[in-house]
Amino acid sequence: MKQAVTNKSRPSGFFSLGGKKGVWLPLLFLYLMIQPMVTQAQIRAIRPFSGAKALIVGVSEYRDDKITDLEYADDDAEAFANLLTHQTAWKLDAQDIVLLTNEEATYGKFLAELDRLIEEAQPKERIILYFAGHGDVEVVSENKMGYLLFHDASATTYATGGACMVNTLDDALSRLILEKKAEVILITDACRSGTLAGSQNGGPAATAAVISQLFGNTVKILSCEPDQSSLEDDSLDGGRGIFSYYLIKGLSGAADENEDRYVNLLELERYLVDEVMAASGDQQIPTTAGSKTTKLSKVDRAQAPVASPTDLAKADPVSLERDTPLIEKFVAFGEAIEAKNLLYPKGASAYDLYRSMGESADAVAFKKVMKISLLSVLQEDAQQALNDYVTSPGKELGRRWANADIYDRYPEYLETAAELLGTESSFYADTKSRAHYFRGVNLRLQAERAGGSDSLYQLAMAEQDKALALQPVAPHIYNEKGIIYRHFKNGEQELLAFKTANALSPRWGLALMNLAGTYKERKEYEEAETLYRDAISLDEELALSYYNLARLFEEQRKIEEAIEMYYVTISKPSPNANAYYNLARLLLYEEGFQDASESREMIKRYVRLEPEDYYGKLLLAETELKVGSPEKADSLYSSALKDSPDNPFILYPMAVRDEAKKDYPAAIARWTKIIELRPDLSQFNLNLANMYVKNGQAEEAITALQALLEAGYDNYAEIGLHERFASLRDTPAFVALLDKYFPDR
Repeated sequence: MKQAVTNKSRPSGFFSLGGKKGVWLPLLFLYLMIQPMVTQAQIRAIRPFSGAKALIVGVSEYRDDKITDLEYADDDAEAFANLLTHQTAWKLDAQDIVLLTNEEATYGKFLAELDRLIEEAQPKERIILYFAGHGDVEVVSENKMGYLLFHDASATTYATGGACMVNTLDDALSRLILEKKAEVILITDACRSGTLAGSQNGGPAATAAVISQLFGNTVKILSCEPDQSSLEDDSLDGGRGIFSYYLIKGLSGAADENEDRYVNLLELERYLVDEVMAASGDQQIPTTAGSKTTKLSKVDRAQAPVASPTDLAKADPVSLERDTPLIEKFVAFGEAIEAKNLLYPKGASAYDLYRSMGESADAVAFKKVMKISLLSVLQEDAQQALNDYVTSPGKELGRRWANADIYDRYPEYLETAAELLGTESSFYADTKSRAHYFRGVNLRLQAERAGGSDSLYQLAMAEQDKALALQPVAPHIYNEKGIIYRHFKNGEQELLAFKTANALSPRWGLALMNLAGTYKERKEYEEAETLYRDAISLDEELALSYYNLARLFEEQRKIEEAIEMYYVTISKPSPNANAYYNLARLLLYEEGFQDASESREMIKRYVRLEPEDYYGKLLLAETELKVGSPEKADSLYSSALKDSPDNPFILYPMAVRDEAKKDYPAAIARWTKIIELRPDLSQFNLNLANMYVKNGQAEEAITALQALLEAGYDNYAEIGLHERFASLRDTPAFVALLDKYFPDR
């Protein structure tokens, strides 16, 4: 069960971009403060590193409600930030700490901040990376994989974004160590309990194991051993993670075993093992790796009382007498970000303003702040769209149709983010892959709107191939390739693609249903039903799973089971509108299950959901006829025809209705128009001939029958023996027609 989490505010003063109105002037003050502070290092306590920066992440609240929220991960992150600014002699200035918690702790913001850290890192500088939140991997395999889940992670298919692959993070930190000669300290508390996609497969433990195995030459402090959970305790400081609580106590001086005023890694390890084991009843054992003599903190015996989060590093107003044009552009940039004018309009977009800043010393400093914001915002909306698409495609596609222009821009947003990261970034391939994936999805949807354009489907496949080359472990890409293979009727490749997607993300319902659909097409109904029921077991509230199972039953002519499953579908949140239509159709036409009144109620609901669909109006008209409301039926037919005056599928039931009303001239006009619109529907000349007979137009009836027979119609019984044409049998023209086309009758 999800735990209730109080919405907590972030401590002020730490450098972070929340993307909220009014953030740009404080950031401007921050930039202006940076310049005079460079000399402060001269009066700091002597320390074994040239400088220090920290990126601290704590996620208690997840956007996807299928990810279990945590109680104290954000509090633990805030407490660690306070430690670095107030509780050690080696204090960090507020602008050297980035704190991301809850809704600010998105994957895009994390990438932007980590990119800045890597870019600005200096030799012998200490870089501290702290993460408290969920860690997971969907499938445990020999490939050492795992993900750290940020606020915008989806509950499955972590590879679509919102989650950072541990291997990629390892590459990034390796660059800091090998290229920048920085000292890296990695602190993770990612074994929190909760229901996750990989929980049943040991995903969180596997992620912890990967972290413990990777990150060579990095000082690592991990909250517990891989097969353990990181525990929380309400009695510690109002509620804290046990590991975090004793980590901060230890670094503040409690771990200074030899009282030399320094806490090294060995001392901290001993302290954490003793205290955390005792507090957890031996259920949790922290681990460390790296040089045991590394000095992690200097104890400030006379430290001031710890500041509350709202008292941290508040900036005083600073004179703005600087380069006015740069300031004006910076403010305009902030306004463009808030208006979501990221790449357009050209010349006034946030990206263009960023590029126009120039390369002066002041401009470069401004651009550092701007790049972080731009990198973050370019990814966030696109990431949310991707998450919605892979978790609830019906809902997301509905939004897409209503706002197609912005969706077309999302791939461009992601490509621009990749460009800002640069090809040397460890996160370039991941970001670029998502851009190709998104563009491929858009192209495939355009192909569907264009009636199945092969050329668009080919372009879509090319984009997915590019995406897969950059991100090989990607269930969402394989799933998309399967959909495209289905269009080209490449059954074996379709099956393989969906199987791969399911193997990489076994709890992803959409991939599971697509695999089931493939088996359904292959008439392997038993396997299809098993997979649809597996999808239902993953999410009992997902209407699409029940809808697909109902369609499977209907295809097998299991009408009773189909009707039952359609009823279940419409009882779930956000059901597919087609469930109402199909249910109404079965209740109207299927012998033994007919209920015209109930059918009418179902199709009314469909029409309310899909008011522009003429099929709904036509079926509603049919139900009105069945329940004895012909006037309502005629009104619905007229409404449908008004929406689509040259639609043969609307003209057809209206012609039938005209015949029932004995309005033969009207019926003749409609059948004639249908044949004109669709010459391939020449069989309707039979209906036209029948109307001519009923209207007393024998010559025209013969002409219609001749057109029918010239088109290849060869059912003698329907013409020569049927009572509808009894009045023509003795006419010379009719006899000659039969002699010509049925000489052996």
